[in-house]
Amino acid sequence: MDDEIKKCRILAVQRFKAGENPESICASLDKSKFWLYKWVKHQAQMILRGLKIVPASRYHPVSPI
Repeated sequence: MDDEIKKCRILAVQRFKAGENPESICASLDKSKFWLYKWVKHQAQMILRGLKIVPASRYHPVSPI
């Protein structure tokens, strides 16, 4: 189950980065735009840190500088 959820998040972010309309991504996955943007932001932060995507339960946001 967790692998399916992780794959869904990764696919959604890839589709977003490829320029697909956020509304169509969310509609096809039955998710909210908030959910999509949360994972887009999460992946961007992980890339900046040089890490791979980790489950949200282990993610702790860093305070802005």
